[in-house]
Amino acid sequence: MTSPTQLANEWRRRVNEAAASFESRWTTIALRRHDLDLAVRLHEQRELFHEACAIGDGRAIIEQGGAMVRGYEVCARALEEAQIPDDSYVLGQCPTTGFKVAVALNKHAVGRVRELHGQDVVMVSADEVATLMASSQAFMTVAAIKKKFPGAEVVERYAGEGS
Repeated sequence: MTSPTQLANEWRRRVNEAAASFESRWTTIALRRHDLDLAVRLHEQRELFHEACAIGDGRAIIEQGGAMVRGYEVCARALEEAQIPDDSYVLGQCPTTGFKVAVALNKHAVGRVRELHGQDVVMVSADEVATLMASSQAFMTVAAIKKKFPGAEVVERYAGEGS
């Protein structure tokens, strides 16, 4: 017989997989913009699932966990059918070298980015970007310029200029 804790862990894994599939493409903000009611229902379902896990009622864990998985599937299908663009990452490309970077909101986007944009895209988080910028004098110079001139852009780098 499976204990409530084992059931909760198994259903958390299943729900996390469903969430990762959704989050590889979209944020809940995109869902809210497209269909507020659906976003609210997903949020409410998440609360019901967490409550079932906390109480430890095996039947409720299975019921609410299954509903949570189906909820993510319904949300993904709704955004897919509406052709809502992915918003879980931002893609950038150097116009000179073609080097591509995706700044992702979460690690779930890796597969989607590589599927659409190739294996050579470097995935980073916003925290990693901040860390990299803070660790390089060249980046700190760019940061100082952007602080003084907020609209300034790095638009081109010539191959002969070094790194």
